[in-house]
Amino acid sequence: MTPRFDLRHVRAAALAALVSGATSALPAQSDGPDCAAAADRVRRLPLRADNLDDLRVCTESGPPALAAVWATKVPQDDNLRDALVGASGHLRDVRLYEAVVNAASSGRPTTDRLAALRVLTQYYDARLAPTVGFLTRSAVGDPISRSSHGVGLTGGRPLPNGVRSEFGELLARLAQADPDPVVRGAAVRLRQGIAYSDPANTPVAAGTVKLVAGCGPRVTVRSTSDIGLSLRVRVLGTDFDRTLHLRAPIDGRPVDHLLALPKGVVTVSHGPRELDRLTQRNLRCPSELTP
Repeated sequence: MTPRFDLRHVRAAALAALVSGATSALPAQSDGPDCAAAADRVRRLPLRADNLDDLRVCTESGPPALAAVWATKVPQDDNLRDALVGASGHLRDVRLYEAVVNAASSGRPTTDRLAALRVLTQYYDARLAPTVGFLTRSAVGDPISRSSHGVGLTGGRPLPNGVRSEFGELLARLAQADPDPVVRGAAVRLRQGIAYSDPANTPVAAGTVKLVAGCGPRVTVRSTSDIGLSLRVRVLGTDFDRTLHLRAPIDGRPVDHLLALPKGVVTVSHGPRELDRLTQRNLRCPSELTP
């Protein structure tokens, strides 16, 4: 007789892989008959947290069932919503990803959008698990709370390769112009949380970081970015190469950092992107400022 598929067996395999040091995503497990039944239970009302949790290991049945919840009936009960976030963040599948991205969009209730940002953060890095408290009340610059698991399960249709860059771009859009101030603040907190460690996936708006020529060797690095940044300043053709950590502006006032630099073209970069270049540095100093 064919043995009965038991979700507990798959959970045990996931735990074993976690203990062995997996940090991002386990290979997809095959669906079984219990998964089809679990997906059917989630499609029916009322939702239950244990039914949502059962789908964490269902790589084929789970994503469309959870995606339907995101599309039609994100629960307003905190425990149910946490169960939905937990199951969705663990199961890394493009069908679910697309539904969660839609739920993060403008026009949805604030609670739905915050829940979606929690899941998308886990798709960006499975080791991160921001809480609602972090997204709404933490100081900008506080580290993003981390998961005790740090591992997910690859779904039947894996996440696209560009998830990390798409997440950074989404946060930049929300932080700059979203009409919901709560979501806008959450995006700024997440943006700042990844900016120093992952500048490649943290967009910086054009014109928000500038090089301003002063007299003689003086050059000011000026930032009006919404977040603090690690910026690389170089003088081409010389040995000058320094990283500056500029905080975010307060009350809209630019943040300035004054440098004395050798002669040459100055560049400022954030990760792989050059943000500004200063080629004209011939401003004369008043006699009392001559170095």
